[in-house]
Amino acid sequence: MYSGSFYTMQAANSAPVLRAVYMAGAAAQGARSRMEDTHFTALLHPEHGVQPMHGAVGTQAATVAAAAVFDGHAGSGTAEQAARHTPHFLHAALTGQHSSGSKGPEAACPAGLQPSAALSASLQCFDSWWARKHGDDRSGSTAVMGLVAGDDLYVANTGDSVALLARGGRSQRLSVDHRADNAAELMRVLSAGGEVDYDRYGTLRVYRPNDMERTNGA
Repeated sequence: MYSGSFYTMQAANSAPVLRAVYMAGAAAQGARSRMEDTHFTALLHPEHGVQPMHGAVGTQAATVAAAAVFDGHAGSGTAEQAARHTPHFLHAALTGQHSSGSKGPEAACPAGLQPSAALSASLQCFDSWWARKHGDDRSGSTAVMGLVAGDDLYVANTGDSVALLARGGRSQRLSVDHRADNAAELMRVLSAGGEVDYDRYGTLRVYRPNDMERTNGA
């Protein structure tokens, strides 16, 4: 996923002002037998709701640009539905309104939140809705999301998908992996009833109790 910015100077010696955000997405299946990853780029408008976005968009005060990558595993269902519905949960968390004409799920979600809290709430709302409506789907997904509101960039993630800020030929990591080798994440998983074990490749992984993927040695 790529997101770029265009800055201009208002006057001599003044701070740069963000004028536009450029967004694009691409995906490759590679050698895998099936594609399990998805993404979205969207424009969130308080009146017009969620609109697909590619290319450049101005940074008007009322407009929010958002993008996300969902790295699916054990199937594509969770990642596909997350890419489809999370923008609508995010819009609802920011504005308290459902997108006009949206086919997204109706679900209670905190409203009128600041961007950082809205990102977190949108992921939690999707997770609760998906587990309640499609609990028999055994697929899962990581998520990394970015949101530009005005001159500010907000990032949220769950799992081990990474957000990087590229500037001046250097990169800065903006996310922290939620992996079993992270002590805080390990304690969170165990306290929530999850299980941790090594897979057949020697990688420490998180499992649901009695997970068939674990039983099959995946």
